Amino acid sequence: MNPPFPLSREDVDVYQRDGYVLPKFRLEGESLETLQRLTRKLVSDNPGVSGFRRPHLNDSGHVQSGEQHLGWLKIASLPRLVDAVEQLIGPDIILFTTTLFYKPPLEAATRWHRDGHCYPINPLATTTAWISVFDMTNKNAALRVIPGSHMCKRLEIDRASEEDGRLSLSEAEERAAIDVELQAGEMILFDVSTVHGSWPNRSFAPRAGYAIRFFPSTSHYDRSRANGLFRHQHLFLVRGLDRAGNILDGPLEIDNIIGGSAPLQNFDGQALTC
Repeated sequence: MNPPFPLSREDVDVYQRDGYVLPKFRLEGESLETLQRLTRKLVSDNPGVSGFRRPHLNDSGHVQSGEQHLGWLKIASLPRLVDAVEQLIGPDIILFTTTLFYKPPLEAATRWHRDGHCYPINPLATTTAWISVFDMTNKNAALRVIPGSHMCKRLEIDRASEEDGRLSLSEAEERAAIDVELQAGEMILFDVSTVHGSWPNRSFAPRAGYAIRFFPSTSHYDRSRANGLFRHQHLFLVRGLDRAGNILDGPLEIDNIIGGSAPLQNFDGQALTC
């Protein structure tokens, strides 16, 4: 029997202190099998692509069927996952976006960065659930995080790469990095301001992670200052009430989403960096 809450009190304290937590619960059984099947299918149908923005919608610009969209969306709204997010950001929760990050064998490293540099969310508050689709180790591009960096503003943005939020770290800051090795179905939950990157994939095994981003509905999604794809973002209330006058696609009703939304503009070239 599952405990009443996915995260312990200690887990919540760790998240608040370090900006991330590795929960004990994981995707297993049918949910994990579905995630792996969807990943293999999306990658095989879109050769040469490594970042798949918004696979849970029908406007991503990638080759994908309606049934696949539904599968991604069901995973993003799993009650147990939303339960954990509620413990971190409160009971009123909006599903903001999803991305499948895929690193094929021998893919380069991902530089240090923070998410949220172009999110039109005020106040800026999001939590990402990054689920490992397959086993992830240092050899096949494990994530790396800087504990406590969500509270530290002294990390400097690399001005040459400001558009994608890349950062320049000192040697001392980089030595503080933690490698996140995960088995298939395990995940990391991290704050929007937590600095992270990844090792290169130095193996012949692919690495894939499904990133699901949520924000509390007490924040407002300001489309008037959004650029590109973010201006047309679908927002779904997955729990509670909207508290900030957000323009929503409505409460999350999966059967009405797939095939029911007119395609919007495709991915506009913004960098995918996780």
